[in-house]
This record gives sequence, structure tokens and C-alpha cells, in this order.
Amino acid sequence: MPRITLLIGVLLAVVGVFCFLYTNSEHFTALIPAAFGVVFMALGLFATVEDLRKHLMHAAAALALVGFAFGVVRIAMVLASGTEIGTAFIETAIFAALCGLLEILCVKSFIDARKRRSQRVES
Repeated sequence: MPRITLLIGVLLAVVGVFCFLYTNSEHFTALIPAAFGVVFMALGLFATVEDLRKHLMHAAAALALVGFAFGVVRIAMVLASGTEIGTAFIETAIFAALCGLLEILCVKSFIDARKRRSQRVES
């Protein structure tokens, strides 16, 4: 999971910086995915330390849930308002999708880890 978290962090950083530069944006909110990406990269990098992995991956899962919820709410607001779907909408959709994917993978990893622990106890 640390590598996947690191990879998703890199992807979010690239998406955020690209969209900010592509649109010649003056609004730093376009960099929100990049900020999340930097945090995910740090969490993934430090989670390679065995003693820190469990706590940092739970932090990554919590942050991914926040990012996913933020993205979904923003998407719903744009769709409800009927405004034009542009680069910001696409960036938000990619942001929400990557955070949602990380959340799903983290939860699956937590479930698998719990199963492995219970199998070791039974043995």
C-alpha cells in the first residue's frame, strides 16, 4: 500500500500542477489536488518504515475519504447549478476518482491484513 499511496500522490500532484498551468489559473484552489498529492507522497514514503505503516496508512485512508467526499460534493454542486463543465470539473472528477480508488484499496488492504492476523492466531 505505501507504493500505491505514493503513486496516487504523484498522479494527484501532476494533475493539480498541470491543470493550474494549463488554464493559466490565478486561483490557487486549482492546486488542491497537488496539495493532497504531496501529503499522500509523504505518507507513502514514510509508510515504508514497518513501525509506522499501520498508522500512516490509516491516515492516508482518512485523507482519501476527505478528498473523495470533497470531490463528489464539488461535482454535485456543478451539476446542480447547470454551469459549464470545464477543466476545473474534469480536474475535480479525476481528484475524486483517485481518492476514491485509494480509499477502496486501503479498506481492502485493512481487511486482508485483519484476515492474515486472525489466521496466524488460529494456527
